[in-house]
Amino acid sequence: MGECALLTSADRRALAYLLRNAVNFTPDGGRLEVRLEADDHAATLVVTDTGMGIPESEQGRLFTRFFRSTTATEQAVQGPAWASPSSSPS
Repeated sequence: MGECALLTSADRRALAYLLRNAVNFTPDGGRLEVRLEADDHAATLVVTDTGMGIPESEQGRLFTRFFRSTTATEQAVQGPAWASPSSSPS
């Protein structure tokens, strides 16, 4: 068996935020898929949903503290459109 790196606390928080946002921003009747892809060297978590999305022009700001996408703002969605792990309370 190969080595298994454990998730850090920050990793777990980031994963929780990612999944929470995917659930919160996927409309009723929408689709949410979480898939783990792995090979001998790495694992990749793939999350796909039918939510409102974040405009490509704003995706570079995803990890900016207190960032809120225009799609969430325009649709008056409550809560952060993406809560960066660095902006969450410990």
